[in-house]
Amino acid sequence: MAITAIFFVSLKAQDRVNGATFQTRSPVLAEHGMVCTSHPLASQIGLDILKQGGFLSMEDLSAHHSQWVEPVSVNYRGYDVWELPPNGQGISALQLLNILENKDFSEVRWGSEEHLHLFTEAKKRVFEDRAKYYADMDMAEVPAEALLSKEYAGQKTSMS
Repeated sequence: MAITAIFFVSLKAQDRVNGATFQTRSPVLAEHGMVCTSHPLASQIGLDILKQGGFLSMEDLSAHHSQWVEPVSVNYRGYDVWELPPNGQGISALQLLNILENKDFSEVRWGSEEHLHLFTEAKKRVFEDRAKYYADMDMAEVPAEALLSKEYAGQKTSMS
């Protein structure tokens, strides 16, 4: 069985993903639950990563400890969009949505020069913040709440 088949299950549009999704669609997870590093599958994952030129070893996998974190969200034009907080980069998508919400796209043709310009400028603002602020929240103070505020997005919008 390919490793990708275990973790990247086949989903359809509008599917909701939770632990049960993976357990019903993955025989290994259904039988064993979340695979720990003592399971033979973990060794196979480690070997496959190395074979593909990756740098993670079994020692790395064994030393890893996952954390349960609270997601963060913004409301974009009536839709709540959720992401993981830093140390990941998911909040960059939320920041981008907040900035773009300040633009009226009703008269902007998809893929036009203006459309690309607006997206590019918004991404530049977000990537600037990503480089400056995003870090492991256990190691650094990350102003996630401020970065995701509508007021901050308005300041970033006025810069473009």
